[in-house]
Amino acid sequence: MDRADRKATSAGHWGRFALAGAAGMAVLDAVVVEPSRLAVRRLDVPVRDDARRLAGLKLAHLSDLHVGACGWRPGTMKKAMDRCNREDVDLIAITGDFIGSGQGVTAAMEILSALRTDVPRLAVLGNHDHVYGERALDALLVGLDTLGIAVLRNRSMSLDLALGRVWFVGVDDGYSMRDDLKLAVSGLRPEDFPRVLLTHYPDVAERVRRGDFQLTLAGHSHGGQIRVPVLAKLVYNGHARTRYGCGLYMPNENPLHVSPGLGMSGVPMRFRNPPELTVLRLVPGRDAAR
Repeated sequence: MDRADRKATSAGHWGRFALAGAAGMAVLDAVVVEPSRLAVRRLDVPVRDDARRLAGLKLAHLSDLHVGACGWRPGTMKKAMDRCNREDVDLIAITGDFIGSGQGVTAAMEILSALRTDVPRLAVLGNHDHVYGERALDALLVGLDTLGIAVLRNRSMSLDLALGRVWFVGVDDGYSMRDDLKLAVSGLRPEDFPRVLLTHYPDVAERVRRGDFQLTLAGHSHGGQIRVPVLAKLVYNGHARTRYGCGLYMPNENPLHVSPGLGMSGVPMRFRNPPELTVLRLVPGRDAAR
């Protein structure tokens, strides 16, 4: 082997070492660093002229805690509760998947017990809340009720907020086909308006006619959890069976916010997609969505 060949071979070895090192750093970040790093995102959501009374409403959106799942981070959840407590919001919405194992209920209740009680807390259930048996589900529902967190299972309720009365509708998990939107709105009159919809599965929003709800909140997809081109979309299109990753969408011209969530499911990794608390502010007009 001549000198040129030796240099080429050496360069190839160093190139492979560099790639392996970069891959190792990415895995370290995805497994150790990013799942523990809470992001707080602020997003303005436009409302139409016929619902301008909602302008100024501020809410905190949490989702997909997956407490007890492989690799879950108690510290991340506690940071999310603490930060939520310090935000100037009118209410807190949690869109399902509280637990990631049947043993996660006690820890989930301990974490949520630190959540502020001076604003309404509303919630819906996710598919993972149903998969660990009736005992775990019952314990979860009793625990949430004890904490004063209202769980909307195919029903509605109204709240008198600083900006006036708002109707909130929640459906049970649509991914496992437990949702019943018709039942949830059955007690509402046409004048019961404006309305906000809570659902774990974001595709429920596609069944909402234009103007029926002024905002829909959802979770479920985790934004693909590992956000690299193609892979993230494969995760939420395939595994999660949804077209919605995370952020603001406008199905049927209605605002839908999909949270990337706080926890993890499947592989205990997050990459370029940190756990997130989203603070939403409703504002007049369409030009504020970005």
